[in-house]
Amino acid sequence: MPREAKTERRAAKAVTYASKYLLMHRKRRETRVTQALLDAGFEISTDGLCEAFVPMFQIATPIFIDARAEGQSLWDMLPEVKRELSWARLLPDAVFFEFFTLLVKARFDWEKRPLPPFFNYDQYSSLVLELIRFRKAVGDCPQDDGLTSSDYVSWILTDAVFYNELAGGWYEDEDEEANEEEAEEPDELDELVPPMQNMTMEPHNEKSADNIEEKFEAMDLAQ
Repeated sequence: MPREAKTERRAAKAVTYASKYLLMHRKRRETRVTQALLDAGFEISTDGLCEAFVPMFQIATPIFIDARAEGQSLWDMLPEVKRELSWARLLPDAVFFEFFTLLVKARFDWEKRPLPPFFNYDQYSSLVLELIRFRKAVGDCPQDDGLTSSDYVSWILTDAVFYNELAGGWYEDEDEEANEEEAEEPDELDELVPPMQNMTMEPHNEKSADNIEEKFEAMDLAQ
């Protein structure tokens, strides 16, 4: 793909990841999410991933609103969301919780230092748009967009830090995963599937290529 086209696609990402190559903290966790998607019948393509992830935020919205009204925490809410998603039910809680909260964090971090296309939503992917709708609906970000509205606290990320650091949240299945990693042979998915962060965000008006290699390059938005 021409370098200019990739630059235009990067601009429409509207999220910021901690790593160029990974969304999650460990590669094996991204592989587990990918395998869960495949096992649940989703294609590893732009359309397939939007089909899997957009409903995640649509389902989460009423669950979060009702649970917050009852004084529940993030970690009461996420298991309910997970139960409604065929691919998420195939994952340990800690893996799904990390995946969900890091997508929220990717948008939160971008809002701290916005880049073009800034808040021009017509250039956003359908997944980022649904993420924004979800966060606004549950009170995790300001209702008004703008370059001066970035100084706020995300209650979702605050709960996530508390759960992770004080309750061992994201790493509660770490012993199990370490044993699995020692026993695993090299996974073909590691060579086939791009980082999860690259698969989730593409401008919604962009059509996928017919060839699988072209599809993956079309979704390569890493900076």
